Amino acid sequence: MIAAEDEQPIKAGTIGAILQQRSSATVHLPAGTSSWCWTLRDVQGPHLAVVPDQQRLSEFVSDWKVLFPERELHVLSEIPLTQEHISNEANRIERGSSTEQWRSAAGCIVATPPAVMAPLALPSAGIDIQAGFPLDRDRFLEWAHVSGYRRSDLVWQEGQFVSRGSIVDIFDPSYRSPLRIEFFDDRIESIHLFDPESQRSRSPVGPTRVLSLAGGIGKRFDEMLPKSASVVLFEPRGLARSAEAYSWIWDRMAADEVLDPLPQWEEVLERFSGHPNCSIARSLEGAVLRIPVMEVQSFRGRLEAAESIIRGWKEDGFEIRLYSSNDLLARWASDLGIRTEKGTLSKGFVDRFERRVLLSDSDLVGVSPVTREGRIRRIPPREWEERIGELDHVIHEDYGIARSLGIERVTSGGMDRDCLVLLFAENRRLLLPLVQLYKITPYPALSGELPQLDSLRGTAWKKASNRAREKARETAKQILALYSARETSRKEPLPPDGELVGKFESAFPFEETSDQISSVLAIKKDMEDPLPMDRLLVGDVGFGKTEVAFRAAVKAAEGGRQTAFLVPTTLLAVQHFESFTARITGLPVRAEVLSRFVPRKRQEEIRKDLERGLVDVVFGTHRLLQGDLRFRRLGLIVIDEEHRFGVLHKERLKKLDPSIDVLSISATPIPRTLHMALGGISNISIISSPPYRRQPVMTYVGPWRDDLFREAVMRERARGGQVFFVHNRIESIESVAARIRMGFPDLRVDIVHGRMEEKKLEEAMLKFSRRETDLLVCTTIIESGLDLPGANTLIVDNAQDLGLAQMYQLRGRVGRREEQAFAFFFYPADRAIPYESLERLEAIAGLSDIGGGFALAKRDMEIRGGGQLIGTRQHGHIDRIGFNTYFRMLEEEVTSESGRDPDQRVRMDLRLPVVLPSSYVPQSSVRIAIFRRLLRVDSLPEVLDLEKEIRERFGPVPQSVSFMIASAKIRSMGHRNGLQYVRCTLKETQAGGDPERLEVLASGRPGWVLSSGGVLTGPGGYRGLLGLADMVCARMGILTGEEEDG
Repeated sequence: MIAAEDEQPIKAGTIGAILQQRSSATVHLPAGTSSWCWTLRDVQGPHLAVVPDQQRLSEFVSDWKVLFPERELHVLSEIPLTQEHISNEANRIERGSSTEQWRSAAGCIVATPPAVMAPLALPSAGIDIQAGFPLDRDRFLEWAHVSGYRRSDLVWQEGQFVSRGSIVDIFDPSYRSPLRIEFFDDRIESIHLFDPESQRSRSPVGPTRVLSLAGGIGKRFDEMLPKSASVVLFEPRGLARSAEAYSWIWDRMAADEVLDPLPQWEEVLERFSGHPNCSIARSLEGAVLRIPVMEVQSFRGRLEAAESIIRGWKEDGFEIRLYSSNDLLARWASDLGIRTEKGTLSKGFVDRFERRVLLSDSDLVGVSPVTREGRIRRIPPREWEERIGELDHVIHEDYGIARSLGIERVTSGGMDRDCLVLLFAENRRLLLPLVQLYKITPYPALSGELPQLDSLRGTAWKKASNRAREKARETAKQILALYSARETSRKEPLPPDGELVGKFESAFPFEETSDQISSVLAIKKDMEDPLPMDRLLVGDVGFGKTEVAFRAAVKAAEGGRQTAFLVPTTLLAVQHFESFTARITGLPVRAEVLSRFVPRKRQEEIRKDLERGLVDVVFGTHRLLQGDLRFRRLGLIVIDEEHRFGVLHKERLKKLDPSIDVLSISATPIPRTLHMALGGISNISIISSPPYRRQPVMTYVGPWRDDLFREAVMRERARGGQVFFVHNRIESIESVAARIRMGFPDLRVDIVHGRMEEKKLEEAMLKFSRRETDLLVCTTIIESGLDLPGANTLIVDNAQDLGLAQMYQLRGRVGRREEQAFAFFFYPADRAIPYESLERLEAIAGLSDIGGGFALAKRDMEIRGGGQLIGTRQHGHIDRIGFNTYFRMLEEEVTSESGRDPDQRVRMDLRLPVVLPSSYVPQSSVRIAIFRRLLRVDSLPEVLDLEKEIRERFGPVPQSVSFMIASAKIRSMGHRNGLQYVRCTLKETQAGGDPERLEVLASGRPGWVLSSGGVLTGPGGYRGLLGLADMVCARMGILTGEEEDG
């Protein structure tokens, strides 16, 4: 190893000079991706930057765009490890197109080792298209099929296409977004890009070419490097680890697909050695040159300290620039005479050679939420969560659990209706008109058991529903009483931070994210206010919520208050206690834990010391708030993983002093609607930005393979790690564990699932946390709050049964240390898998972003409801009817108990043909999704926006669809015009409600008559409902204008 003082210092911008000399050198650079970009600023000609993983690639792309906005950066994407992707020509064509564009433009291309090693292809043909161009739609569809594009319900991944009437969506992999082509007769009328997540059209496209995916010429990237190209390798050790982790899985998958194995990384490096190249690393080992660039220290919101350092830099003649997306920080910097630029760097740095300092928001207030760039994040369309596929389990609010059998058109009384066929017990079917889809919700399959179908003739469902309704009413009263008491209570506010809080925070061994810092500041503000705090802290698994709570506890201790830290399991209490104890070493703060692992005599001593005020923070389960436990001055209650307690129920808190501050922590997002129903009286802080330098989990998706399973387990054991094996079916979990024990007789195998006694479950998890178990066979119950750094491989054996957000949450339980983590999502190799399940599995492989799970879970929660949040796990009758149904009941009862009208929407009785033509929307799952969205919108702007989206995606709206849109307009906003109900038949349309307002509504409208009984009557059929909708919209325009004027 060369000592630092023996290295030759060079300026950051001389990497280009090294490469021009065609020399190969190792350069020491102790800074991150923003400084990597900085070192490449003078490199001429085509050059390749290789970074260790997707996370670093995202940061590199974002930093490059901020530092060099005028210079194009090309990105070579990875191929996700799924059977579909590795054999999919679309991925190869996309990579080949990116490479060709880079070769033509020169400049920089950035890639990871998996991207460099994987195969690519150059397109051999294509078809030219432009608006006004003569082209038969059917001929184009035939060309797309023959050219290797795959039919799909919704287009959101490269290589997919779908036809809907006159519109064709297709995703040419050479584009960063899919194309929407609208035909009129035998000509192209328009071409637009569209957003794959929202499915909304965006910018128009001029003359272009759609590439064929068939007959591509296979290539390797390292074979396509121009002779003049140079190569810069960042963090060579990390590159080697990333290459090895990817290639061993690829090679086993490739054998089944008769594909070539990947080249060895050493072979790739050998090819690179024929080009000008250099390696840049944080390590000193092997370095002969040193770039005098250092990362800026993190000031963690302490701007006074930052000002002091900045003054020193200025005195030394440094040029200082702040890259910020925060207007307040930009003004602060401007007052100090610092030049500011718009944008966000992952990290700032000091270039001592050029005497420059580049600052970022992250240096001043925590890690900034850098834009996730690189391979475009393919989050599935929002509409996915609306779909109800064939054989999916659903809950009907009147009849209970059933199974969906798809859409069937029914003719009754001379009218056609689209109905969803539901299968109940005893093989009985119910035809549910699509206009009543609001009565069903997807069954949340979280328990590891398939639900039992209800009987259409039985009373069990009705009884369970009535009991749940009573529970919802009781809970609503408790919620409102609790919040009412807290609203009128006052407390003695805590003083501003003192020395103790400062020492505790400065000892944090990691860098805070900006979300962590903003959450801490909001909590401190609450604690320094006389109104009692009631704050919900929400964030993805492993995003640092516990550290935020620890800081609140230390602030309470500094102010002379005690903290009760409640967690759902004894094991988590012990783990939090140990983590907190390590953090307060040397500080005058005392923490204790009360659990059954603590001897009775010691427990009694702790109880007495709590009562005397000698204990500042106590950790335990909900038992802390029971029995004879007394505090001298309890000031803060922290409820961790509160979806296991009940976010809003808080039964055990209602007996305590309502002036106590309460901080609740959850990894599950709160539903927007429930928050609104509560009037926003519980404040929310969200941590959505991931920890700095968290490494993505290498993810495999494919059919079950014994060889891959065995090797995954043995590789994890060889490096001393542990394995989660998720089998989400309780009835067969013992036999699965027995087979694993037979196959791995040397492994210590244990089981956990939801039906175990709490004591046995905790003992099993404790053994696993102490590394006394090598492989844990479990359902999805595995505790998200536990920190289990030894577990770095996740294996799921029936992943087709899990939801996308569920899979993401499971994957978040591994990958909490620097070693590469693996997740294997297997599905049965000998069984046909539903199309929707395969799409979900492809999606999880493509979702490499850290932090995307929170967005997925939030979106899922918006649609499905917040059952887990409200303490329903403790009540069997609520489990019986499903979280979603109970959530809706609770929302209605909270609204009713608070004196508001529980449902202001107009009641609709539509006795007309209600169909969504298959010629307009051919895919039944998409038809269901559109109907569900039309039934759920609750404001006129939402309806109008959805109407516009339908026109964009499916073309001119047929009369039956206009009828449904008109119904949505009336149902959502008719109450503003005095409407209470509408009944529409072929003969007439009747509307009842407030006679005075109905008279104003129908004023000047021929054909509409208001009776003395206050019933408005008009034409029947589609014409009548469309006319009534026009009246509502026109009147809404007047109301909106009046409100704005007022």
